[in-house]
Amino acid sequence: IGGKPWNSLPSDIPVAFEAAVLLGGFGSVFALFVVARLYPGKISRNIHYGTTDDRFVLVCEETEAGADVQAVYGLFQQFDPVEIKEMLQHDSTGGP
Repeated sequence: IGGKPWNSLPSDIPVAFEAAVLLGGFGSVFALFVVARLYPGKISRNIHYGTTDDRFVLVCEETEAGADVQAVYGLFQQFDPVEIKEMLQHDSTGGP
């Protein structure tokens, strides 16, 4: 091909660089899926029904034994929420 030798290293450098960029991109996307534990067929755990459609959930964790739950209820009540619900950690049914 134009009298060039087959074992010419400088002509392979751009191809090797582009292949490294491509493999790095694929590796990054694969690592994102692994770290986020995203895979086909995974069953999602929604805290409340409708959170992925038209609602959002605000979760407040009670980290202290003497936390004032009624103060939190009063704080949220002034924003006219659809529902205020106290849940235990293992209670994630959230059905309709």
